Amino acid sequence: METVVLPRIVLASERADSLALLREYADFWKVPYSLEVTTGENTVIVSTDPLPNLDDDVTVVISSLEEGGFRRTADTLGVSVSSRNTSIRLPYSRDVKTFLDTTLYEFSGTKLEGVIHDGDNTVLSHLEGTNCFLLSVDLVSDYRRLLYGGLEDPPSLRFRLATKLPLSYNTIPSFIRSRSFRSTTTANEPMEEKLGPVECLRTIFLSSLVVSSGPVLRLGFWKRGISHVLTVSHDVETRRGLDVGWPNLARIERAEGIRATWNVPSNRYPLSASDFNHMALDGEIGGHDTRHDGRLILLGLEDKVRRLRLCKSRLEQLSMGEVRGFRSPLLQHGRELIQALAEAGFRFDSSAPSWEPLSPTSLHSHGVGTVFPFKIDGVVEIPVSLPQDHQLVRVAGMTPGEAAGRLLALSNWVAGIGGVCVLLVHPDYEFAEPKYLQEYQKLLHSLTQNPGCQVMTLGELADWWDFRNRAHLVTRTNGSLELRGGSVEQLQQLTPQLVTGYGRDGFKIEAPTALSISYNVTYGDKS
Repeated sequence: METVVLPRIVLASERADSLALLREYADFWKVPYSLEVTTGENTVIVSTDPLPNLDDDVTVVISSLEEGGFRRTADTLGVSVSSRNTSIRLPYSRDVKTFLDTTLYEFSGTKLEGVIHDGDNTVLSHLEGTNCFLLSVDLVSDYRRLLYGGLEDPPSLRFRLATKLPLSYNTIPSFIRSRSFRSTTTANEPMEEKLGPVECLRTIFLSSLVVSSGPVLRLGFWKRGISHVLTVSHDVETRRGLDVGWPNLARIERAEGIRATWNVPSNRYPLSASDFNHMALDGEIGGHDTRHDGRLILLGLEDKVRRLRLCKSRLEQLSMGEVRGFRSPLLQHGRELIQALAEAGFRFDSSAPSWEPLSPTSLHSHGVGTVFPFKIDGVVEIPVSLPQDHQLVRVAGMTPGEAAGRLLALSNWVAGIGGVCVLLVHPDYEFAEPKYLQEYQKLLHSLTQNPGCQVMTLGELADWWDFRNRAHLVTRTNGSLELRGGSVEQLQQLTPQLVTGYGRDGFKIEAPTALSISYNVTYGDKS
């Protein structure tokens, strides 16, 4: 059997912040890489800048920065470049496409050949007679815009004025609040195209490596035999939701073998220790602010920390257990809020949606553009990847049956990309009512039918992603590979994969053990 020679991957940029984002791409896929720009056989360098005076056997993939960077690259290499706004659709697998709305910088010249394209757009070009490849997408700026820009959801003036009223917005009847948003949203949004544009960027990064340099070794996202994850979560907004809705939903989940995460506001309605006895057995407890009045996002950092600590300590006192996770009311999110969560002692958060058509806070669509967790300021952020029941039923006006159908359809895309299906259902709303419980049970049953689906609580998911963040493949000087970052038992749960090609059916992936590979993987924490 033919021996597979793996490339030495190097990341390079003249700007430290850009290099940090290139590293986030590589760390997401868990490909082994170096930051030391050296030459050598079978080396591929991913750079934001043209690199002169390299050996002929070194491959360079250039992802330029902003319009000025693309023009400098074109001038250096003697080609032309023009820009236009477009929508890119690239396959992840045979059945799943990724989507990205972006500025495409089109290179042109007699010696350029398109090697990755979607029919209408050339994403990667090869300069004939060289080992140079040119990306037409600004991987760094688009990633920063979508994920870190999407992490911010600035409150609108209308929202700020509403929170200054003497009474909380909660005093306005729910049906009036929901109806006020209906004219600006639609149940027919093409949400598959909105949920994961960052996944398209990540697809471009990995496919460029494979097409330019050959097979690449990476680590799968989940434990061996697992293709994707489902986590079920509930925000218990009212006492009625706790008294009536929670037992109804918990009974269904118990029958389906699902442990959920229950996010509870600590000071909005009367609570006692007995309220948490069965809830903790059926899953885990998370924080949901103190009063659920929408004002958390408007506070300064110190006041945020103080309020979050109060929420955490009271819930821990009542539940007699550690409260590690949080979800903010109205899915409010922002970098400063995550910083405050870290200082208050929370380990994970699930407040930012992948995408929602309307934020009650900013009155615009919002989201971080990914269906995978990511770590920021020491906190694992787990995006709400599926639209919450409130948006589908109360805002978009769907019936619970229609909402369940939409959730199932979107979950198929998330599962196909290998991501996390984060389901958010309130025990205060329709799905918890007796006449709709059958719809909820059918939804859960359908979501868990795929044998590759693993059900986790948000806390279990955060623990796994934290571990995977620490795990890494290291290339040794003798060419062998080591897997580091945990105990032998932990590391043996990871799934090394060999990405051998990319084309119209997406990535071609094989198990490395099925090939004769010139390296050894050592399971153990040798870091």
